[in-house]
Amino acid sequence: MFKKQKILFKKIYFFLFLLIFSSLKIYGQTNSSLLKQADSLFASKKYTESFEIYEQIFQSERESSTAMLLKMAYIKEGLGDYTKALFYLNIYFNKTLDDKALTKINEIAESNELLGYENNEKPFFQSAVLRFLDSIRYLVTIFLIVSVTLILWYNRKTGSKSLTSYLAILVVLVGIILVNNIQKVPQMGIISSNSTYLMSGPSGAADVITIVEKGHKVEILDKEGAWVKINWNGEEVFLRNNKILEII
Repeated sequence: MFKKQKILFKKIYFFLFLLIFSSLKIYGQTNSSLLKQADSLFASKKYTESFEIYEQIFQSERESSTAMLLKMAYIKEGLGDYTKALFYLNIYFNKTLDDKALTKINEIAESNELLGYENNEKPFFQSAVLRFLDSIRYLVTIFLIVSVTLILWYNRKTGSKSLTSYLAILVVLVGIILVNNIQKVPQMGIISSNSTYLMSGPSGAADVITIVEKGHKVEILDKEGAWVKINWNGEEVFLRNNKILEII
């Protein structure tokens, strides 16, 4: 009886695996087909129609090819929507670290008198750290662990119990802790609506600090329900979560 149940469970697991795999395959093929359709519309200069499909793919996956992001930014800039153009260009830059994209971002920001787009190397450095931090952390941790292993192996082989060896191990362990507690660069966002109220607290009854226009780039500090806490000129303020585009 137990053997029959075991066989039955194996069949069920196998069926579920096939079902999930097939669904993923169909999903991937669907988005691939949509992307080809959108690219064809873009090539035919049917930009609005192509953008609708690009946006559908972007929203469903939250992961896009660099070429698609550039096309989306190009379309939005052409339509005069500099906020969305900046949004897609920032995501593109985070993926590629392309300094031409950074130059374009700064040009759009400067022409529209937007805050948060400092024309220096800081955005490049931050994006580089964001992109490679996990890999750097992993490699350094492995190196430090190997170092401890070699020190312990050497001490055991030579019978050494010197204070220097134990201090070296302590330094390595502290290094591992520090490396794994490095914070990622700040989460950034772009204010997406004109006449956006920045409030003193996460409530419609809170005081209005100021009213700002769309396009400004800000640091996201926290999220509280329908509200997002941001850094605005060194002050912690709140705005509705549907008034900001998070740069992924």
